Amino acid sequence: MAEHGSAFVIKTGDSYFLKIVNYMSTIAGWCSASMIVIDVGITCQMIFVRFVLNQSTIWQTEAVIYLIISATLIGLSYVQSIRGHVNVDLIPLMLPLKARLFLALLTQTVAIVMVA
Repeated sequence: MAEHGSAFVIKTGDSYFLKIVNYMSTIAGWCSASMIVIDVGITCQMIFVRFVLNQSTIWQTEAVIYLIISATLIGLSYVQSIRGHVNVDLIPLMLPLKARLFLALLTQTVAIVMVA
């Protein structure tokens, strides 16, 4: 299983570009997390307005939808940088080291082509 978490650090070396990308990915992760927290607050406010005040909501549903979509898309770079996406390790663990490296390069290339 891939090691990651709060202690995971991207190896940037002396590359100024990779340091900037790492910094921007971290900022994107914090923005995504704050959007989710704001989303929870709006949802709680929406429940209060609907069931306690017995009124209809006007803007809350759309705000929650847009914030969740934004948090997902903005947070993708951070999750990718810590290799936090859900993956199946069964096949790579059965392969020899060179085949594992080839598979990792192939999957990253396919991911870049799909996103670009």
